[in-house]
Amino acid sequence: MKNILIPILLFNFIMCSTPNESTNDLLIIGTYTKKEGHVDGKGRGLGVFIVTNEKLAEQSVADLVNPTFFDISSAGDVIYTANETGPEVDSTGSLSAYRINKHGELDHLSTQSSGSFYPCHVAVDPGDRLVIASNYAGGIAVLPIGDIGELLPPTQTLFFEGKGTHPRQDSSHPHSTTISPDGNYAYVIDLGTDKIMMFSIDYKSNKLTPLDASYLLLEPEAGPRHMTFHNTLNKAYVINELNNTITILNYDASTGVLEALNSVTTLPDNFTGESYTADIHITDDGKFLYGTNRGHNSIAMFEIASDGSLLSLGHESTRGDHPRNFLINKNELYVANQNSDNVVVFEIKSDGRLKFKYELNTNTPVCLRIIEVEG
Repeated sequence: MKNILIPILLFNFIMCSTPNESTNDLLIIGTYTKKEGHVDGKGRGLGVFIVTNEKLAEQSVADLVNPTFFDISSAGDVIYTANETGPEVDSTGSLSAYRINKHGELDHLSTQSSGSFYPCHVAVDPGDRLVIASNYAGGIAVLPIGDIGELLPPTQTLFFEGKGTHPRQDSSHPHSTTISPDGNYAYVIDLGTDKIMMFSIDYKSNKLTPLDASYLLLEPEAGPRHMTFHNTLNKAYVINELNNTITILNYDASTGVLEALNSVTTLPDNFTGESYTADIHITDDGKFLYGTNRGHNSIAMFEIASDGSLLSLGHESTRGDHPRNFLINKNELYVANQNSDNVVVFEIKSDGRLKFKYELNTNTPVCLRIIEVEG
């Protein structure tokens, strides 16, 4: 790799900004690009867009296979993708790093093995020192970040034993890893074993060490998928794919230990169909929490009480099929409807409920992020 001097760019990555006709803010969309058993992927790769007059204007595309999930450096200038592939594509799943400039142009920095097949999540630590990849086929990998933001080969791969009683829980299936806000701890969310594995992070060795309380066991057949921390309360929230619930957790920042409190459903009481949750996020002011339901095709809306408990505000249709990931901001929420090829934008009202604004058409969207460009 050539040694190049990278200029400092005047733009920031945030999940709480809205592209519109008065800015050059960038909407990044990860997609499925090939037909899989659970999805008819039609996307072109990792796309960078500007939203103008409620339409997508493409700036660039990284030609990757199934870049279904990605994370962005805290500086907003490097994107790290999980390329969700199996043995029919390569000898292992992979992660890619791309530098992005304020015009939305992508420059490939590196590609590395994810340590197993079907990587479905990547997490960058707050200091941009390492990336943790979660592989649905099993295991996680820790990859250091190099001097210009490139990914280096894994310094650690970990595999987990166990299974659950649900048909989807035939073995361990890490679905995501959440890093604590202070960057000290990592939590592997394992759908296959109903566990949240708890680790401390050593940035000198770029390795994880299990806490003395090495895991938190959730309800049988919960199927934990994604987790998020509250920004002021000592609480975290994990959304459970298989039993369609959100579990409220106590978080001890001094030890990193999580404790399960209680769970609430993401579905209406009268719903009897098949549905599975996907993503979870909290507004910046800490007042409201949202989660997506695939099947019911809705966003479950909650108010967060002062003690961290959740009060249901009802459900809003996503106006599409199979809502996956979403992003939220001060007054807007973007949700990716994977199977209906649309991204739908809502206004977040002052009471936390959602109001439809407009939709954007794009093939097989899965993961969404926004980069706000200054100037």
